[in-house]
Amino acid sequence: MPRPTRIVGAIALIAIALSPFAAFAGQVRVTATSGNSFSPATVQLNEGDQVVWVWTGNQHNIISGDPDTSTPDGLFNSGSLQNMNGSVGTAFTWVSSVLGSREFFCAQHAPDMRGVLQISPSGVAVSDFRITEVQYSATGGLDRIEITNLGAAAGDLGRFRISVGAGTQTVVPLNSVPVPAGGRVNVHTNEAGTNTATNLFMSGLGDLPSTGSVALFTPQAQGGTLGALSAPLMVDFVQWGASGRPNEATANSAGYWTTGDFVGGVDDPGFSIAFCGNATDRGVASWSVAHPNFGTQPPCSTPTATTSWGRIKILYR
Repeated sequence: MPRPTRIVGAIALIAIALSPFAAFAGQVRVTATSGNSFSPATVQLNEGDQVVWVWTGNQHNIISGDPDTSTPDGLFNSGSLQNMNGSVGTAFTWVSSVLGSREFFCAQHAPDMRGVLQISPSGVAVSDFRITEVQYSATGGLDRIEITNLGAAAGDLGRFRISVGAGTQTVVPLNSVPVPAGGRVNVHTNEAGTNTATNLFMSGLGDLPSTGSVALFTPQAQGGTLGALSAPLMVDFVQWGASGRPNEATANSAGYWTTGDFVGGVDDPGFSIAFCGNATDRGVASWSVAHPNFGTQPPCSTPTATTSWGRIKILYR
């Protein structure tokens, strides 16, 4: 039976339009390799983008400063030397907060293991991962989450984290999941299967509840311990059915969601919730109830579920 859908009126739409949602920010990826190098060694990005380092082997750390003298400048530091951990995957994320060129190095392998971030005010093509569809009432518990790269450059979803419960996080189970600009990845939350470039099987997420949320975070793990689910590391968020779902407060702090907003939904396997905006859009006004799509057609091209005016009057009289 359809669940009550939240009706967003003209006043709410104006409030959303004027709310301080975060400016466009994307992600760039750097690999700390087993060959004691950074790939790429020169990284182009925008102020506010999330820089993600992922270890693929050997013992490394990430320190901003002068590689020739191994002198930190205090801008960022991943901590003590870390080995690659296959079950978690060592990773570190920093949100770019300055402009210009900033060098970084690995303390154990400097001065040879070095790189530079070239940070511009804007205009650099980067990846931008966003949650674009959620199906939480699928027959047999076969729920899905679609993540799309809405950025203008290819990205890598490997080792990103998904949270659907309070304090919980599940790591994308591959070090590298290349996603081209415009590419999509379907996350199967309660199925086992072989992971591919477009389908990830993360059964640990389980069935998605009829009132819930999905939050996407950048990689952050050292020493076998997953990092905090904090606002600077959040990438995207959506909640449906009711407000106050897990990670809502963090999403509000990140500027990605307004506290109290939620996408109306239906307890019907024939529908999902879909993101109908573009890369600059955030918040509930960009979401709709729709027939499941998951890459078979352009987003939101399928008919949406509707609520009759008579039912609206019953719900809100």
